[in-house]
Amino acid sequence: MKLVELAVRLQITRTSGSRIGLSSLPPVSIRNTLNTRTETSLPPQSPVSSLQTSVLLVFVLAIGGSFYAAGQQLIASQKAARVPNAKEALLQRYDNLAAVLPATGTIGYLPDAKAPGKSIHPEARFGLLRYALVPRLLTQSVEAPYIIFDSDRPSAAPEGPLAENLLLVADLQDGLKVFRRREAAGP
Repeated sequence: MKLVELAVRLQITRTSGSRIGLSSLPPVSIRNTLNTRTETSLPPQSPVSSLQTSVLLVFVLAIGGSFYAAGQQLIASQKAARVPNAKEALLQRYDNLAAVLPATGTIGYLPDAKAPGKSIHPEARFGLLRYALVPRLLTQSVEAPYIIFDSDRPSAAPEGPLAENLLLVADLQDGLKVFRRREAAGP
């Protein structure tokens, strides 16, 4: 307390010029003042305030966790509800072909020439199908033992003399059909 009293008694006044002087200080022994220990007592921290702080922290973390979980569910539902673009939809469609084709070998490709307004150019469709069917070798030839007929019309089929030389192996009901050449099929 003596330090506080000393600080209150100190009167700093400006003297002439830029000097700062101490005026009218009572003679005080600095040694006695510094050696005197002042006890300032802080109010004891009650266990209730620590408990309140802990409860508040848990509450904030719970709310934050709830918002995080809700955000993750929203992101997951948006991904699930997302409509695939045309290329992704075509790749998903081509994934069904792998089950009805041999694991390796050369496969022919025959696009539907009469398909009305395809969303993806035929050359791009061929490229996507080549990608989807790796390690099989896809060619734009009807001389391969297996031939994929690609159409957007489920009822479409190859026409002309070529059709007479093909046996239907699988109709995927979405315009994709897999044929086998009669010569390759054997007797």
